[in-house]
Amino acid sequence: MFEVITSCWYIVVRRRTTTHPFFMLANLNQFGTIVIITAVAEKFAEQKNALNLAKAMPDPSTLPFVEISVTCTGGKEIKLIGKELAWSLQYAPSQGYLPLLKKIREFQEHWHKPIYNDWDTVLTCGSMEGCSKVFEMVLENGDPMMAQVPTYDGVLGVLIPLEPEFIGIEQDEDGIIPANIAKVCEERRRSGKPMPKILYVNPTGGNPTGTVLTDSRKRQIYELAETYNFLILEDDPYSFVHFLDKAPATFLELDTKGRVIRLDSISKVISPGLRLGVVTGHKEIIKRLTAHMETTSIHPSSLSQAVSILAKLIREEIKKLD
Repeated sequence: MFEVITSCWYIVVRRRTTTHPFFMLANLNQFGTIVIITAVAEKFAEQKNALNLAKAMPDPSTLPFVEISVTCTGGKEIKLIGKELAWSLQYAPSQGYLPLLKKIREFQEHWHKPIYNDWDTVLTCGSMEGCSKVFEMVLENGDPMMAQVPTYDGVLGVLIPLEPEFIGIEQDEDGIIPANIAKVCEERRRSGKPMPKILYVNPTGGNPTGTVLTDSRKRQIYELAETYNFLILEDDPYSFVHFLDKAPATFLELDTKGRVIRLDSISKVISPGLRLGVVTGHKEIIKRLTAHMETTSIHPSSLSQAVSILAKLIREEIKKLD
């Protein structure tokens, strides 16, 4: 399987070698590396009168805006002018605006402290798009997958066209029951049936039940994921709006091998209309999600990502919550 990255200056074709669980599940475990760089185009781009025709990006001076300003609660005004305005109105990297990505990584490091090093993030048009793209990446028609029941109807809407084998995992007042996962997986292993590829779970303020999965159950579920080799899709938009005395542990902070794919949402902490979500997971998974973004929605709204609206707000929120 090849990954092709293109820009106005270069073309990169890569093959990689990995033993990550996702690629073992998807039979994609044979990769190497080839890099081709078109130095002539790069040299030409350095010329004084060179025109950048990459990706049909319009000249910012032709856009009909001079300034965009936002007044936040408390009276603080944020203005987009000059280069920041030009960026917020332009096409952007599919993974996300680099300064904002840096802040998001700092945020994840601060709150979830991932144990392994090979993780990264990608910004999506709300966490629902991230959820959809993860399922499209992992599941083929008829593949078994597990999910808490009852399940958020938006997730069911994403799954129905993919036609997976849906395996419901019952909940009680403490969330999904690990013993039910173990029972399903062990029965399937004994009978020779295909094992579930992924578990979807809404751990904090589960939708629609409102349950909070206990830390001890999370540890048990992660151990089961290790034993039966499935991924965990941690959809956690209410992580910072719970009513507990202590913030619950997350699957991401328990993850040692890149088995967890975490979804976060700007919707519940800043504004749903900004349509920004964050997917955090193993770098190889994030690369493929980014490639999917490149060929579908291209990237989330540049205006929503604009550094003076979001990066600064997120930095301030970290200080408040610390």
